[in-house]
Parts: sequence; structure tokens; C-alpha cells
Amino acid sequence: MTIQCDRCKTQYRIPPERMPAAGRRLRCSRCQHVFTVPDHAPPRPSILVAHGKETFRSLVKELLRDQPFKVLTAADGEDALQQIRRHKPSLVLVDVGLPARFGFDLCETLKQDAQTQELRIILCATVHNEHRYTRLPESLYGADAYLESHRVADRLLPILQSLQPALFKTARAGQTGAKEDRRGLSVGSDALPEELQVRTARLARTILSDIALYNRDRVSAGVRNGNLEEVLSEEIAEATDMMKRRFADVDAKTLQQVLQKEIEAFKEKTKARA
Repeated sequence: MTIQCDRCKTQYRIPPERMPAAGRRLRCSRCQHVFTVPDHAPPRPSILVAHGKETFRSLVKELLRDQPFKVLTAADGEDALQQIRRHKPSLVLVDVGLPARFGFDLCETLKQDAQTQELRIILCATVHNEHRYTRLPESLYGADAYLESHRVADRLLPILQSLQPALFKTARAGQTGAKEDRRGLSVGSDALPEELQVRTARLARTILSDIALYNRDRVSAGVRNGNLEEVLSEEIAEATDMMKRRFADVDAKTLQQVLQKEIEAFKEKTKARA
């Protein structure tokens, strides 16, 4: 659950079992203002990810897991429109090629509606030539920003921060202790806490699926010839950096072990399907 300082708007994410009772007075660690816990804590802001591919939606949810907002997902344009009207998210990441209703059509619809025209929209497409679009993002069917889907891991957060900086105010309550408990984890991947094993492995699998999606021929050749790591050395290096950024408190060597384990499993599955 989330509470917010009524002076500086810093948000504090607190587990439900530790949530202070309504009326209790708290001191903000950022501005030192004393405020009263409201009867109903303000709802967490939300972001909607509208994309037809589950792997993409999963990747975005994992990338945004620790951010102070709720991530909603939709698999097609009609569902996305219904969720936007129902939940009123602060921002939408929408794929151009959405099933049922194209993303650019959804974008135009939202920008022409007085109730949703202030909604921030990131238009996402599978385009590998970053110079292909020479127009400003604002001219892309009214979208506020444009993002190529294969660059989501390194460009999404900076774009979100520029469009909605208020969503990224650091939640300070209860976080210092958690960081100290995990600081410098330099054990083997099998010795990581179970939850952390699951999360690091899930991100590794999602990244590998994304790499395979855009490099099918190279992946097939690499698995067949036994030199997948060499063929995809640049992509694997980017994957390693991505995991380091996502799990900054885990030792880099441990994260490399996690990624390598998933690479080996990926190669075995690919061979079995051949």
C-alpha cells in the first residue's frame, strides 16, 4: 500500500501488515514535514502496457517491478481502451500493431477524447532503423514519445521519467533495510534467496526470448554450430548489463551465472524443437 506526504508528495510503499492506522502522525524523511495518515491511502498510479506479445508484457512488468506504480496489461486494442476508461492510468505504452484495434488508431482516439487527451502515450513499434522516423514524436498520431520495442530495456525508464517524473519519487519507508540485507550478494546462483532466484531467472528467460525473436536465423545457426555465445556476443553483453541494472545489489558474477544457466537451457530447448 502507498501513503504520500501532503507537502512534498514523496510516496511511501508499505506492506499491508505494517500499514499505520488512519489518523496516526508520521514524519516525512525527505522534507521532515509531519502529516497524518489518511483514512484511505491514495491509490497507486498505474501504467498500462498494451501489446499483443506476452513476452513483451512480461519483460516490461519485470523492468518496472520496483517502481512506485501499478502495471496493468492488455493484449489487444479493445481491452486496452476499456481498461483506460476503467482504471484511468497515468501513462500508456501501446504497440502500433495491436490486435483488434491498431495502436495508432487507439492513440488518435484517446487524444481526440476530452476525458483522455491529457493521457501520456508512448507509441511502440518493431522498427530496427532508428532513423526511419524523422517526424517529432508529437506528430506520431498524437503520441508523446516513440520507442522501438527492441530498445525497451534501456530506453523505457528514461522516457517514463521524462514524461511522468512525479511517478518516480523514491519511496523511502522500509527500503534502506531491505537494501542492506541484500547488499553485495556474491554467492552462486543456486544460493540466492528463492524469490531472487525466480526473479533473476525470469528476467534472463524473457531477455533471451526477446533476443531470439529478433535474431531467429542467427540463433538457429549458433545453436546448430555450437557457437551461440559467439554469434550473439553483443546481445548477450547487453543482456548482462540489463540484468546488472535491474539487480544492482547482486554480484555481477552471480548474475552471469544465472544468465548462462538460462542460455544452456535455451539451447537445449532449441535443439529439441529442431
